[in-house]
Amino acid sequence: SSVAAAKKAEGNAFYAKKMYKEAIKCYTEVMLYRSLCTCVSHRPLVGIEADPTNHILYSNRAMAYSGLSMWREAKKDGLECIRLNKEFLKGYHRAANAMIQLVRVVCLSKRVGEFVEAEDILNQGLKYNSNDPNLLALLRIAEPKVRLLRDVHV
Repeated sequence: SSVAAAKKAEGNAFYAKKMYKEAIKCYTEVMLYRSLCTCVSHRPLVGIEADPTNHILYSNRAMAYSGLSMWREAKKDGLECIRLNKEFLKGYHRAANAMIQLVRVVCLSKRVGEFVEAEDILNQGLKYNSNDPNLLALLRIAEPKVRLLRDVHV
């Protein structure tokens, strides 16, 4: 609908201005609006309403959460983006980046798990495009740390 499309565009505008909380609110409202329209409408859905599982909204919201250093939320939305569209590489990037950033805020014993999970997510994304520079850049960060942290914990 034009309401949902306008809210998504508003979220994108807020994100561009680094107004992340406002962007998150807009993306969430689009998701809620589409769910409501899908549930109560007995008419054919068109446009954004026709796809109640829009992976791009989760990707966008993950980036906005990242802008606020809300890494757990960014990870969750990145993983949901992947679940909805396994070939959309930005989802892998969003999830893995959040996992890597989480290392800074969790205790050492959990660090290995986050890096291993990030490495796994990145390798899954690289199955769809083995030359993606964003995924490869994060993999270059994760792989040596996984090796190092595994050696420390052995």
